[in-house]
Amino acid sequence: MERTVERRMWDQIVSGAGAVVAIVLLLLGAAALYGGNFGQDNVRDRLEPQKVTFPPLEAMTPK
Repeated sequence: MERTVERRMWDQIVSGAGAVVAIVLLLLGAAALYGGNFGQDNVRDRLEPQKVTFPPLEAMTPK
């Protein structure tokens, strides 16, 4: 009987820890997406007024 209670307690701890990890990973993913979009928009907003452009990828060489 005592082993069943002990096993049930560990199952709840592991399940709870898994749920916490899943939530943290979702939040980190959302923060990464937000940060990436923010950075891209910020660079675009700063380069457009200066009329800075880059050639297409096909026209670029390793030099």
